[in-house]
Amino acid sequence: MAPGGIPTKALAFVLVLVALLLLPMPASATLPDLVTQTVHFDVAGGDLIAGVAAFRASCDLVASGEPLALLDNETVRTTVAASPGPCAMILILFGQDVGIPTITTTPIGRNSYYVPGLSLPTLGLGDVSLDLQTTLNSTSAVSDPAVAAIEPAASTWTAWGAQRLVVQGAHGYGSTKAASLETAFTYGVSLGLTIYVAGVAVYQAGLRDFGGYAGTPDLATTVSVDPLPHPLRLGPARDLTYQGASLNWTGTVDGDLDHLELWVTDGTANVSYRITDRVRSSMAVPLRAETTYRAWIVQVDRGGQGTASNVITFRTLAAPPPTDTTPTTNPPPYTEAQANVIVVLTFAGIAVLAALVAYGFGKTRGKT
Repeated sequence: MAPGGIPTKALAFVLVLVALLLLPMPASATLPDLVTQTVHFDVAGGDLIAGVAAFRASCDLVASGEPLALLDNETVRTTVAASPGPCAMILILFGQDVGIPTITTTPIGRNSYYVPGLSLPTLGLGDVSLDLQTTLNSTSAVSDPAVAAIEPAASTWTAWGAQRLVVQGAHGYGSTKAASLETAFTYGVSLGLTIYVAGVAVYQAGLRDFGGYAGTPDLATTVSVDPLPHPLRLGPARDLTYQGASLNWTGTVDGDLDHLELWVTDGTANVSYRITDRVRSSMAVPLRAETTYRAWIVQVDRGGQGTASNVITFRTLAAPPPTDTTPTTNPPPYTEAQANVIVVLTFAGIAVLAALVAYGFGKTRGKT
């Protein structure tokens, strides 16, 4: 129980309701506008009883459908709806038009109607009952079968409402293709007539089929299909080094291109490059030395559909051997044996020189 005696659940409900009313709601997706068409049937009719009774009618229905935009090979469900429009059904009795006031909108199915207006000329002795059977059929088709297919093509209407159709877009490559989904309606009328005299049925004609009448115009809605982008052709890798390569592609770039995706993988890591320049046809990519790569390119349209090219395989070159940066030292001018001889001769020379000096010095002292 909340403060003030308000139940907790009731308080929570009020708070949620306030939040729904005050908080901004996200905008819902915009639905395509329905196409609405009034279809007219001019039922010529004919005699029920020769020289006594005849029949004719003029009726409408209101048909509607939605425009469709499909991706390549996409299947969607749609509906064609029909509702009754104004209708006038006339009996011609002894050359006089007698409208049926109880029929103001186009009927469907089986109905029986009392036809007023005969009591006065027959002094209340004669009455007529009209037994009416009406049918509605439709046939739907795509104006260009290369754009889309539809099923079921034919529908039988047992009541006003909607018929479900399945539309499948065609498979192909290129830019958007458009066609028209056209639905033709046929209205059938059969009826019988019962004549009463003093409340007794004196004549009853069985149901007479007046045939089917094509409505005009047809209901037409647009159908567009966005095919897949064309596949590009990726050529052999060029300018291969131990640090990278140049990848090149050719082919048809579609008018609804959004971007290209260049994919490169070494089997353990995938790298993709997004390219928005529609006239570009090559790209240099950095790579590792002595590594085998696979590459392909994908064309992506504005509908998000992508088509991959062929896959190429290549291997980068080996890296050159490392350069020795150790400072160089000059080799000794003599071998070890030569150095030993030089040392011995040097000491021997020094000894001889010392002996000569000593001899000269002793001789000099003897003279004095």
